[in-house]
Amino acid sequence: MEEIAGMMMLTSRTIRNYLRDGTLKGRKIGGQWRFTEEDIKAFMDSGNVTDKLREQAGRDVLDFLDGLYTEGEGERLVCSVVDVYATQEEAKALADRACEVISRLGGGFVRFHYDYKGDRARYTVFADPKSAAEIVSAFA
Repeated sequence: MEEIAGMMMLTSRTIRNYLRDGTLKGRKIGGQWRFTEEDIKAFMDSGNVTDKLREQAGRDVLDFLDGLYTEGEGERLVCSVVDVYATQEEAKALADRACEVISRLGGGFVRFHYDYKGDRARYTVFADPKSAAEIVSAFA
């Protein structure tokens, strides 16, 4: 469940809520939730989930532009949006690579949204300028 939550930039609690209300289907095996690719695709194709994720990413960018983004307050901050046309597997690999860079740098974060209909991944990067450049380069 943690991997799915991380991939979609949602909390585990939110994923549990989606499981409880039936928006997300999965199977509990040996105490752990398991999801098929079809489970995830159906979840992401449901309009309300996609809209919620897109709205959150949009709010993050607008908050940044309006000066309401307080992560790293007092520092120079960058918000960058990167679109990559790729398969879901390629998009996930790029997200993992960006997370490795963030982990190594010790700062910044990325929101990730995958549009199954357009085979497009959108990554929204928030970090200091130097870190943002390194994180964005992970998508090259």
